[in-house]
Amino acid sequence: MLKCSNCGLKTEITKDWACRWCGYPLISRDYAKEKAKQEAIEVKTAREAEKKVEREDEEARKAVEAVKQAREKDELKAEQQAKKEAEQAAKEKTKQEAIEAKGKVKREAIKAKWAKEVKYRAKKEAELAAKDKASDSP
Repeated sequence: MLKCSNCGLKTEITKDWACRWCGYPLISRDYAKEKAKQEAIEVKTAREAEKKVEREDEEARKAVEAVKQAREKDELKAEQQAKKEAEQAAKEKTKQEAIEAKGKVKREAIKAKWAKEVKYRAKKEAELAAKDKASDSP
């Protein structure tokens, strides 16, 4: 037990490092050691807290970067999909135009064939009519 330098009574050191009878601060080697130890613990705790905050910030940055990359990847994928769909639509359009052109050519060929047939029949009818006329007039 220590003797208080203020009141002279024997006292024990409490958590607040003061005499329990008069409240006078008790200073001893143990107090200085304990205070240094407390300060070291506080500094260590503060450093650990700073490191934890830095780690959390880094993790947050990484998460944001991952989200950003995922968005860019999705946008690129969507852009590629849109490009692919546009190419496919262009191919379909070209194919449809080719089919329509082929149909038009067929129709024109059929019209030409009918026109030729009509011309041929008209010629035959004219020949028949001329024969009939020639045979009717003696």
